[in-house]
Amino acid sequence: MVTKVLAAVAILAVAARLFVRRDSELARRFRIFVDVSLLLIVVLYGTRLIQLYVL
Repeated sequence: MVTKVLAAVAILAVAARLFVRRDSELARRFRIFVDVSLLLIVVLYGTRLIQLYVL
């Protein structure tokens, strides 16, 4: 359940990132937020996959 929610948030964040204007300060801060969020999601999924295959 949690992984599906994280996947949906990641897809929405990437889609929103594509539609924000690139030349504004808000867009720069938003892109940083999205990039950090996506990195955290990748780390969470990676650790989850490692746990599934190792254990």
